[in-house]
Amino acid sequence: MSDKCKKDGDKNKGKESKETKCQAKKDETSISGGAKCQSKKAESAPKCPPCPPCPRKEPSSDHANFWKKVTFMGVLPLVAILTVLVFTSHHEDERPEFKFWPHMYKRSKPFYFGDGNRSFYHNPHWNALPPEGYEDETDLDAQGKPAETPKEREERLKDFGGVQKEWKKLASKREAEAKKAEAAATKEAKRLQAEAEKEEKKQRAEEDKERKRQEDEEKKQRAAEEKERKRLEAEEEKRLKEAVKAQKVGYVFYEPED
Repeated sequence: MSDKCKKDGDKNKGKESKETKCQAKKDETSISGGAKCQSKKAESAPKCPPCPPCPRKEPSSDHANFWKKVTFMGVLPLVAILTVLVFTSHHEDERPEFKFWPHMYKRSKPFYFGDGNRSFYHNPHWNALPPEGYEDETDLDAQGKPAETPKEREERLKDFGGVQKEWKKLASKREAEAKKAEAAATKEAKRLQAEAEKEEKKQRAEEDKERKRQEDEEKKQRAAEEKERKRLEAEEEKRLKEAVKAQKVGYVFYEPED
């Protein structure tokens, strides 16, 4: 409660005490020989103003961002890794051989749907039909057709073995042809590579020969220039010697007139 409310309460208490004193002196509503009139209600003290609401904490997105990072950086990569692991490591097992045991494949009454022998979730590869067995091992194209006998099964497996043998023979033949073609292609590639190397070697030899010829020509040209320079120097030196000799003797050489 605030100080203002306390002050107001003290003032109201003072007013009530004064009113009680006044009423004690003279009560206008009192009746002689009877009780006081209760028509007038005592004035209640003024109520304090309501307290201001408490400050609320602003909503933060840190919690949502945390779980968002956990989802995108932890959960989704884990799901992807587990998916790859399942699809790469899971291999379908071979189905067991069908044996008509008396305590299994019981049919006390036919099903009310379909042919009455196949269940609602029947899988022709994994679920056998009593008493014949798996559908791909028996001939059940028509209703009521008997299952194949051991002799027929043996003949069918024999024919299948012959087909499989022929298929393996053709597969081995195709593989041998593929290997032969690959060997021929490898041989041709090696031949072309050898020819290319030979041609490149021949070209390099011709380039070296041409380079040596040019170097020899340059050497010959330099030698001829050097020889000509020496000849000119010798002539110049000879002319200077003759001029010096003629000067000592006193002869004067005149150039002939045309």
